[in-house]
Amino acid sequence: MVLGNGSRYKRLAALYRFLHTHTTHRATLSTPDPAPTARALIRPALSQAAPGAQRQPWQHTQTRATTSDTASSAESAESAELALLLDRTISTSSVLQTVRECRQKHPQCVLLVRVGDFYELYMDQADSVGGHILGLQVVDKKFRNGSVRFTGFPARSLLRYLEILVSRHGMSVALCEQFQEPMRRSFTRRVARIVTPGTLIDDQCVATTRVHSYILCVAPVDAAHAERAAFGSAAFDPPSVELPEPVAFDLGLAWLDVATGDFMTGTASSDTLSADLARIRPSEILVDESNAALRRLLAKAQAEAPAGCPPITPVPGASFHLVEPAESLLAAAELATGELAAARALLNYVQATQLGLLPPLQPPRQYRPEGHVRMSAATIQALELLRPLHAGSAPGSSPAAASLLGELDSTRTSAGGRLLAKRLAAPSTDAAIVEARLDLVELFAVSQRIRARVAAHLDGIGDIERAVNKLSLNCGGPHDLLEIARTLREVARIKALLRAHLDAPPRPPARKSAARRPPAIADSGRRAEILAAVARKEQAMVALDTLAVDIERKIRADADRDVRVFGFLKPNCSSTVTQLHRDLRLKDAERQAMQEHWQRQYTCASLKLDTASHLGHFIEVSKRDSEKLQANAEFRMIQSLKSKVRFENQRWTYLLSEIDMLRTRVQAEEMRVFEELRDEVLRASFVIRTNSKVLADLDCSICMAELASSRQYVRPRFVGPMESHVVTNGRHPVVESQLLDSNRQYVSNDCRFEADTRVLLLTGPNMGGKSTYLRQIALVSIMAQIGSFVPADLAQLHILDAIYSRIGAHDNLALDQSTFMVEMTEAAEILRHATPRSLVILDEIGRGTSTADGVSIAYATLKYLHDVVQCKAVFATHYHELIPHVVPTLKNLVPLHTAIYEDNEGGFAFLHKVREGVCTKSHAFYVAQIAGIPRAVLDTAREFAANHFGTNGRE
Repeated sequence: MVLGNGSRYKRLAALYRFLHTHTTHRATLSTPDPAPTARALIRPALSQAAPGAQRQPWQHTQTRATTSDTASSAESAESAELALLLDRTISTSSVLQTVRECRQKHPQCVLLVRVGDFYELYMDQADSVGGHILGLQVVDKKFRNGSVRFTGFPARSLLRYLEILVSRHGMSVALCEQFQEPMRRSFTRRVARIVTPGTLIDDQCVATTRVHSYILCVAPVDAAHAERAAFGSAAFDPPSVELPEPVAFDLGLAWLDVATGDFMTGTASSDTLSADLARIRPSEILVDESNAALRRLLAKAQAEAPAGCPPITPVPGASFHLVEPAESLLAAAELATGELAAARALLNYVQATQLGLLPPLQPPRQYRPEGHVRMSAATIQALELLRPLHAGSAPGSSPAAASLLGELDSTRTSAGGRLLAKRLAAPSTDAAIVEARLDLVELFAVSQRIRARVAAHLDGIGDIERAVNKLSLNCGGPHDLLEIARTLREVARIKALLRAHLDAPPRPPARKSAARRPPAIADSGRRAEILAAVARKEQAMVALDTLAVDIERKIRADADRDVRVFGFLKPNCSSTVTQLHRDLRLKDAERQAMQEHWQRQYTCASLKLDTASHLGHFIEVSKRDSEKLQANAEFRMIQSLKSKVRFENQRWTYLLSEIDMLRTRVQAEEMRVFEELRDEVLRASFVIRTNSKVLADLDCSICMAELASSRQYVRPRFVGPMESHVVTNGRHPVVESQLLDSNRQYVSNDCRFEADTRVLLLTGPNMGGKSTYLRQIALVSIMAQIGSFVPADLAQLHILDAIYSRIGAHDNLALDQSTFMVEMTEAAEILRHATPRSLVILDEIGRGTSTADGVSIAYATLKYLHDVVQCKAVFATHYHELIPHVVPTLKNLVPLHTAIYEDNEGGFAFLHKVREGVCTKSHAFYVAQIAGIPRAVLDTAREFAANHFGTNGRE
């Protein structure tokens, strides 16, 4: 194989270094060489293209912002300095030799080295990571030729420290484990796992398992075009001269949750990337290390992200093109060019960090933007769909508290919670899909008996998606097998319940109570559709009873999570295990008899047989009784302590060696059985995943049904574009819940978009409820299109293709954007992307600048939405100057206002009721009075208003 040019050689060389850097054998199980095809292709190419070239280790970096051009040279200098330091401090210590080798292979990882029952950090990482981040005490550890900085923590605390390093600080950690050679006391050490923010799958290390933790890979379809088009991404300063609009370029996306196996691809554009990031919410982003324009674009999108900035990991450009072992899987999906490149790089990265392993994967599902409601990052944030605007402000509060997700989510399973969050981030635009979801919700809302029985079985469901993937990546244990077996048992019971419901004769509809409740299933057409939806779920579930029985027959119910813990098999699971445990009991009895014999023979009640890793097998007696053993040559003293003396005895050493050999044989047999059960589970992984998806769907449906029953939500009805979009007595679900908690009533309001009414102009006082009304309109449609009943008395809705909002005022210091600039950026995105099938809610356009400029921009924006976009829009404003210019002239506009009660004595009350008409008073002085502005300030303000604006201070 001969390479045609130097650039291709560089790409292949970079990929080979990447694979070499991140490849080693797994800890306890033999694994294939990761990407053998890559090695077969690259090694001959390197030898022919540059036979005398010196290979340099590839720098695997993670960053939260754009890296400078001098980063690589600085890293090289740092690596050289570290190597020199190591050369000076390495003596005969095998641990330090291992540290040196692993740090050279993984220079950008935090290296945790297992030594006995501790994980240790050395050199600069002892101070920068152990001392500064983890808060550990750092000391100088002396060796023959000098000393090195050193710290560590107990191995049992590993998961807690991984959570700090990886989840909180976005670092990558290389775990260097120790492995004992068979029949020897010596240990070898090697990196057994690389943990990155996107590959952290331990349940105890992640904030919650109820949301997906995706690795997202972004690949430009045409890299050269991306470089030319991204001129606006080079700097974030506002341009000093007028520039043409930036040219968008196409992107391919691929994202994978390593913990659950959820694998998707899609296409995007550079101007909508921030919306995709807000929807996917990745834990880690992969990008071609050589594509500076795309890295700048991602850095900008990070700064706009409402939920924090995931780390960006540059990867070699060759990994986007290299054919990898799962190529047939990708071929089955018929991916576009950009999607295929992103998927290849993503799988290569996961395989490298998992040291040759991949979780069980199905062909990726393609995300179709036209099949989901488009929402910008600002919209997801402003509507508080997934997290509140001020998340984490209350001590001990959940990140999702006070958000729509937090209000709706009463799911019983982690998979159900993940599915609900995914639906909220991307509601469906397919009426058939939405109606099918609503059918299941209505079934469980009306049939309380079947709902209660299925819900009771869901309480026993484990997170089998994560369990299967942990087993596939050699991170699982007996507990995961038991969780799968328990869930499979519940699958069989739920399947039987659904079958019994389908076979039961129809019951007459129950009489309605005086209280509002979801309607009964009355007409035969709807009943048939609902029963068909139930039948589809029942048929999709497969009860793997044989597998469940096999696991429960062999694994103890109280088995540990760690496969290395002795004794997780039931003693009677096989004849071999039964015999080994019988022999072990006999040896334990012999040990007890030996101890009692010596206690009687030497009249030594303090005598105890024991063992320790640093001493081996020994006999321990009190200081007073030690003379009784010293007189016998059979006992040789090996250690004398303040109150105890320890002796060595060949008979005891031989017996305990036999016990150790038996325990080793038991553990080997346990590992063999565990691997057999694990392989059996992995062979059935597709069926297990299917069961998990069905259970998650049922869980979401029951969650929505319980909410509908307790809050008197109604089923939405979708109508064509020529009919009216009407919500009667609609309510904001989160605000209503918060008011009910304090025994207050929510004031419901109507919303109507008629055929000749597309734009609602909303005026009213501050604190009158305008923003809540705006959000309420959007949330009702979002809930309906995820397949939920909605908080209203009647909901006759259009299917929306996009929802955009511009609410609130804030700046973005990371992008050097003022409050007004952020406002204009959000408005520009709406005006460019909204369609006649979209819903737009705007609160205060043009408020961050002079009155003349602001009124003009507000007028032009409102007129453009009305005349050009022709979408459904609600436009809230305090610019009363607009009213005479838009109400008479825009024929499809209806003015609304929020009402207020006032009396002649200065008393007032906000009614929060939306009525037709115009309010020309903002009542800012009332709000200032409520906020506690000093009375002297208010009096001065009223006097100034009367003298200069001719108002009485109530406007």
